[in-house]
Amino acid sequence: MLDKKLINEFEREKMQVEINKEVCKRWIEIDEISKKLCHDNCRWYHGAWCLLKCLDLVAGAVLFYKFYHKEIASLNVERLAVVGTAGISTPVLLSKLQPKAKLDVIDICPTPLKACEMYAKENGLIWNFRQQDMIKGFEPIKAYDLVVNDAFITLFRDLDKAIILKNIAKLLNPKGYYITTLRKGAYEGEVYKAEQKVQDTFVNNALIRSQEMAFEEKEFIRKKAKDYTATMTNYPMDSMENVKKLFNSNGFQVVSIDETEIIGESGNTIYFQVVAQREEEVLS
Repeated sequence: MLDKKLINEFEREKMQVEINKEVCKRWIEIDEISKKLCHDNCRWYHGAWCLLKCLDLVAGAVLFYKFYHKEIASLNVERLAVVGTAGISTPVLLSKLQPKAKLDVIDICPTPLKACEMYAKENGLIWNFRQQDMIKGFEPIKAYDLVVNDAFITLFRDLDKAIILKNIAKLLNPKGYYITTLRKGAYEGEVYKAEQKVQDTFVNNALIRSQEMAFEEKEFIRKKAKDYTATMTNYPMDSMENVKKLFNSNGFQVVSIDETEIIGESGNTIYFQVVAQREEEVLS
């Protein structure tokens, strides 16, 4: 009998190949779409993500496959949502782990929604899409058994993290689950941005890998990688205790939390892996 760890690793690798094949197929198309659909303040991100994922330079939900498989595959879920997605990675993962559940993809930007829509259509999947700002003009649904995203709230300042958590709680049925990851770092409450040396390495890696893949758009790739790494910021949390405090103060009770090391956007990065359950009553 095959070891369970080997089976999980095989499934993770197979899914990674599928996702990379998809993003490599249409990264130029997604960049063109982003010119029409993205606001200026997010095009550097959503216009570049498919390309950088194709070059294996950005992290994604599949890198946390063991965690998500353990926590999600056995849940009784009728309806679930991905809230905040850079591309197809998290929706594809969830559609594999919960194939019978109704899946909604929610994001403020129409570009990743369009990328997911194209993937779903080509693969005969029925996904629903909703453009939604999780901070301003939020409309609660209270319809989901499960909400999942990957390092999403790491992108926001602490005050906005609290607002987003309360709003995610309002999307969930009572006792529904929110399963996610957060970046760890010694920058509690402060912005983290890669140092220049790390940025230069990122751009150089993009050029090396694009050459290995026989891409001809050298200057285009250089600019995309440079803009991405120079602009990318996040707001890590420094301890499990502070993560628990944040969640438990904003509509959730943390069921479990641990740490894992992942090869991320700028080398190896520590992430918190969090399973939280919505409280019965969520305050406005």
